[in-house]
Amino acid sequence: MAGESDEALLRRRAARYAVRGAPEALEVAEHLCFSRGTGEYALPVECLREVRPRGHVARVPGASPVVVGVFQFRGELLSAHDLAGWREPGPGARTRGEWLLVVEHGGARLGLLADAVEGIERREVGQLGAMPVMLGERGACFRGVIGAQRLLIEPERLFSTPAFFQAF
Repeated sequence: MAGESDEALLRRRAARYAVRGAPEALEVAEHLCFSRGTGEYALPVECLREVRPRGHVARVPGASPVVVGVFQFRGELLSAHDLAGWREPGPGARTRGEWLLVVEHGGARLGLLADAVEGIERREVGQLGAMPVMLGERGACFRGVIGAQRLLIEPERLFSTPAFFQAF
């Protein structure tokens, strides 16, 4: 460029070849994806302590349909809860559940029954759909929907909803 000063030329070249900053990092969350009954669920991995075969679960007479029994976890007695019994209360033909997911929040632990464990899924934190209106008060334990139809469990709400957490 005729008549351009050396300094102006260097500034123009510096602007062209300057290293662009890295794109803003996205906040990503990992969830364990599983199914129970007709529902599909996701559980934040930070509250997951163990995935284990169901094994022996001792029934608790008179307990709610949500609490199917108790089981031993490393010397501790934990209650086994059924999301299918929570979402679809009342008598119904439910499968036994092949897996127990040990969930912990605020020092408390419980087991969730699962028919199938599909694996870990990573998603951008802000990708949440609205809760289905048809869940009503039964939606209290969930944060929203990820993907097409997977309900994201909110551990704090799960442990603080008396109708889900308490056996009687």
